[in-house]
Amino acid sequence: MPVPFPPRLVAGLAAAALAAPLGVLGTGPSSAEPASDPLAAVAARAGLSVAATHEVLAEDETATVRDGRLVYTEPAAPVAARTTADATSARVAPLESTFALHSNPGAALTILLDVDGTTAAEQVIGSAWSLTVQGAHPAWDPAGDGPAFSDAELARVQEVWARVAEDFAAFDVDVTTEDPGTDALVRTDTADTRYGTRVLITPSVGAYAELCTRGCGGLAFVGTFAATGGRHQPAWVFPQGTGGSAKSVAEAASHEAGHNLGLTHDGDTTSSYSRGQGVWAPIMGVGYYRPLTQWSRGDYPGATNTQDDLAILVGRLGLRADEAPSLPADATPVFSTGGLTTDGLTTDGGGAVVAAGVIGTSDDVDAWALGTCAAGAQVRVAAPSDGTDLDVRARLVRSTDPGSPLVTAAPTATAARGVVEGLDATLSVPEAGEAWVLLVDGVGEGSWSDGGYDDYASLGSYEVSVTGCGDALRPARPGRPRVRVRADGSVVVAWRGAGDTGAPVLAYRLGGTAERTRASPDVRRVVLAAPAPGTHRVRVVAIGEHGTTAGRWRRYQTG
Repeated sequence: MPVPFPPRLVAGLAAAALAAPLGVLGTGPSSAEPASDPLAAVAARAGLSVAATHEVLAEDETATVRDGRLVYTEPAAPVAARTTADATSARVAPLESTFALHSNPGAALTILLDVDGTTAAEQVIGSAWSLTVQGAHPAWDPAGDGPAFSDAELARVQEVWARVAEDFAAFDVDVTTEDPGTDALVRTDTADTRYGTRVLITPSVGAYAELCTRGCGGLAFVGTFAATGGRHQPAWVFPQGTGGSAKSVAEAASHEAGHNLGLTHDGDTTSSYSRGQGVWAPIMGVGYYRPLTQWSRGDYPGATNTQDDLAILVGRLGLRADEAPSLPADATPVFSTGGLTTDGLTTDGGGAVVAAGVIGTSDDVDAWALGTCAAGAQVRVAAPSDGTDLDVRARLVRSTDPGSPLVTAAPTATAARGVVEGLDATLSVPEAGEAWVLLVDGVGEGSWSDGGYDDYASLGSYEVSVTGCGDALRPARPGRPRVRVRADGSVVVAWRGAGDTGAPVLAYRLGGTAERTRASPDVRRVVLAAPAPGTHRVRVVAIGEHGTTAGRWRRYQTG
């Protein structure tokens, strides 16, 4: 027998039958008339089945109906959680770029993290919220010291953005702190492909009192991301209810955006909000207390919601384009003569970041060609330190023999002082040679039954750094030569050595329009025979076991 609805829902369901037509709202079957069954209307607008909607409304006290839509009002975090001191946030970009951060610039869909306040003129509060307080809503003020953002507060905003961006890294959506304007957030009609949602992070006293009588962490409508018109925006996050840490605010922001995208709560047998287990918690549960949060399909013990989060998010947002092939034979080279061959990556060699990618699905494997490596060369794959969803596995294979990996690294994930460790992976190349390929993918930890998690949503961005492969095997470049012409016409060439930042120097080679010669690695000065009168040039290059550096030319005049 279905569970009866509690009295708190009767008025909302009665009003649902008179709400805006489904077609106008952009989800569910197109209709010019309100649905005769109010529960069916609410379900269609949320993108849920009638049975699932009934269960949510009957079992989850935080769910209700407003303006014919399913809406969640999240309870405030416990006082102890809200008053926990936040560690200093690390900058992820120049501070002056804090309100211009983009995770996927150019994407048609947007999730705006609005932290710098709204004005009455902006009119960003949709009519479905029925706020009498329609004026300005202040900027987030983590330190409680006024509207101006200090450097520490800007860094905290950056950390919130970085954490939310990681939750959505796999999808074709831009998580940004830069307001793109109404046209990029509000969908005008079903033909409009450029739209998004606003997550308003504000300590607004008026909105906090009116929307939830000062007792919530946030609110959001369900399934409104692709709806036409802006009446159901924004999703709300109240830092006075979540606590002011970057972790808490970011967890709430991703959670509320998830509701807009059609996701419901991940509960368990004891609560509508699962706290997870071990180091892990579901984003659509409560993520304040575990260092690793991911999307879920209800595989954890005691789960009461088997909604496939990733399938829904991919359906709403699409997947981000894959930047690297999966097969070793097709691997993207990270080194070339001039640096890197992949757009957007850094151009430093040994010990620096040489590749960056995103694991977009549980089946995604990224293959990077390292080329020639020395024995003992170090390869590190690192997920972001703040809010990653990715537990990295790294493997080394030979493209000429891509069978069983020669080396695999997938450390055990553990929590220490609220931070998860063991999500990165470091490999040591076992033997010198060519055709080394790095394979990167996401994995789980143990099993659900022993307090672990699987690889379902082990997704997100990573960087690869290398010491001892490709260009890193070449010596550093020697200094530009200095030239002195003697009275007898001979030429003295001196140079600064290559140093020890690259591979060992086996010899130096002098070349140019005059005499060519070699010098041992400890030599820094040679004398060339007198060339014919005229303009000449000379350069010095360093020769290593696996390559030669480029030299810098010096011109000189004789005769």
